[in-house]
Amino acid sequence: MYKITFEKSVDVYAWSKDDLTVRVVTVNKWPSYIFPEKPDMSKYDELEGVEEDSLGDCQFDGDVGGITDFEFPQEMKKREQKQFEKAYEEDGFDAIEELGWEDADRQTFVKGGYEIEELKLDK
Repeated sequence: MYKITFEKSVDVYAWSKDDLTVRVVTVNKWPSYIFPEKPDMSKYDELEGVEEDSLGDCQFDGDVGGITDFEFPQEMKKREQKQFEKAYEEDGFDAIEELGWEDADRQTFVKGGYEIEELKLDK
């Protein structure tokens, strides 16, 4: 098994309600993934990065957290924006769903340098 730790990941979630779409963008540091076999990273571009789904057979192993930003449509009232942010900060995506927002899309990208570590399994 192999563990790859990337420099950063970018999660982009889109939430929809009443013809409005809010994007929640989180940049995480040092996300890691576990692979059953050593992946071929020869085509990986550190500047462009890749979508998480294209990494192949792997399992997310964690990160050290990051920064979250909200992208609100111009026509959304400031009061609704504050309500959305407060709900997210207090209880994450569950609270957003309780406000009537629907999860419309999610994409995760990994970027930057990376380290590959072979994991030794105890027998």
